[in-house]
Amino acid sequence: MADRRCKCDEEGGDDATFYMSYGDMVTLLLVFFVYLTAISTLDEVKYIIASESIQNIMEVEPPTEGLYEKLQAEQAAMKDVTEKIEEFVFENQMETQVTLTKKESYLQMEVGDSILFDSGSAELKTKAYTMLGMILKELTDVNTDIVIEGHTDNVPINTEVYPTNWELSSARAASVAAFFQRNGIRGDRITCIGKGEFTPIKTNKTTWGREKNRRIVIEFKIPDIFKKPKDLDSELNLQKSTYEPKFEK
Repeated sequence: MADRRCKCDEEGGDDATFYMSYGDMVTLLLVFFVYLTAISTLDEVKYIIASESIQNIMEVEPPTEGLYEKLQAEQAAMKDVTEKIEEFVFENQMETQVTLTKKESYLQMEVGDSILFDSGSAELKTKAYTMLGMILKELTDVNTDIVIEGHTDNVPINTEVYPTNWELSSARAASVAAFFQRNGIRGDRITCIGKGEFTPIKTNKTTWGREKNRRIVIEFKIPDIFKKPKDLDSELNLQKSTYEPKFEK
């Protein structure tokens, strides 16, 4: 009887081992199919970021064949966009109202509010649609992130719709962002920010200065996908305040 009981125990142990191995195999198959689903809609930018992270951890070279060439192609496309915008600004005599700052993978436009909006309004004007539509057409070949900032002067506004300049600047930035998103730019590539009167570039003591401060800033930037990940711990240490509170006894 004792021998028979031992034999059953051994058989039960084998069954348990089998089910554990079977469970592991099913889990691995599930992970494999999830992986196949993920790469079936590959975002090349996110792929390179992931590859760089793997490289830093595993110290192996990620497969990036062809992706550097893609970055160079996007930089060339960004250069073409810049040239077309410069041409548009010159032809429409907007040199005093539009300022361009350009680099290899980066373009910043500062646009006077009078081109895009009526006073105290966040509704785009006809002229704004013409200019933004031209930019949108040229962006079709560029994989770019877009940051839109709204700025005002320091003259108080107090209307039902916009109680302060915060609301006005935010609504204006959102109007430009919504235009891009409605016309094909992915929403996760767009950021809009309202800065009110708190980031002036000229004095608010003159009419000319206030006019310059009322602006929309649009930044187009190719993601810096080959940049090494930042050392977040070091950054956090740098950002820590050196202030030490003193308590009265």
